Amino acid sequence: MMNQFVNSLCPEISIVIVNYNSGEFLAGTLQSIINHQPSNEWEVIIFDNASTDASLERAKSLVKSDARFSFIMNNANAGYGKGNNLGAKDAKGDYILLLNPDTEITENAIDLLYQYLKNNNDVGSVGPRLIGSDGSSTVSFGFFPNAKGIITEAFFPGRFQNAKSGGLGIAPDSSITEPLDVGYVCSACLLTKRSIWNELDGFDENFFTYFEETDWCWRLRRKLGLRSVFIPFAVVKHFEGRSFTGVPYRKMKIFVKSAMRFFNQYYPPPLKYLYVVSNIIASAMKVVYLILTGWVSANRWKRVQPVLAYQTAFLVSLIKYGR
Repeated sequence: MMNQFVNSLCPEISIVIVNYNSGEFLAGTLQSIINHQPSNEWEVIIFDNASTDASLERAKSLVKSDARFSFIMNNANAGYGKGNNLGAKDAKGDYILLLNPDTEITENAIDLLYQYLKNNNDVGSVGPRLIGSDGSSTVSFGFFPNAKGIITEAFFPGRFQNAKSGGLGIAPDSSITEPLDVGYVCSACLLTKRSIWNELDGFDENFFTYFEETDWCWRLRRKLGLRSVFIPFAVVKHFEGRSFTGVPYRKMKIFVKSAMRFFNQYYPPPLKYLYVVSNIIASAMKVVYLILTGWVSANRWKRVQPVLAYQTAFLVSLIKYGR
């Protein structure tokens, strides 16, 4: 491991970014931090998981010798959870902001998260409203597994998957205008105190990626009695999944394995198998529907292929690893 651009500042907020082949998005994320930087002193630690693209070079070219940015290059892909742990070890700030390399900070977003966390001692983590490139909400938070949330998420369209449904992953609608207690906030943008992060020993590194923040927020609530809160008026753009572009099976395999690890660690088998069986049935139905509708026309088939690939990968992964 090699560290460059060592930071000697005394920041209040340490922004940790784990990068793996994020292309031009990493430089865009750093530029958005510069454009909409926090009011307090800050630093950015980029932990690179042995990227093979030009993402790191673009980022270094952008920040040049700016002392607020430091780079840690790993010689292998350690995963998202471990990457954040290793990056956070170098953090000097009292607050740690975990941020994905495919995000874009908007005006005052970090300040709004920081002020809420600082002013509420019973809160251990906060996260913003995450939106996609078209401005629509993407998964920003979720609740811990329960029967109602599992069934709703598996069988009902997205418009039914709101805060009241208790789903595992919620893309919030515009009706949420005030801070909301949730199970977890998405680690694409999660702010916590360094003291809390250290007390919980960071992410469980058995989660290569996915469910690491769910597990961490579970421990935050159960071990420390602290809340996780969604802040709807802080907005961050999230261009999801750049490290998994074009590889849906790998993504779904890791997702299902992480889900099973979480269920096995904290829940009785019946709830885990409700999740597995419900999603197998729902995914199989979606695969059949997509194939049938794709036969209507060549244009329609072209549109459904990416969705079909992901649903098929999810279905196969559930059957192979859902235990």
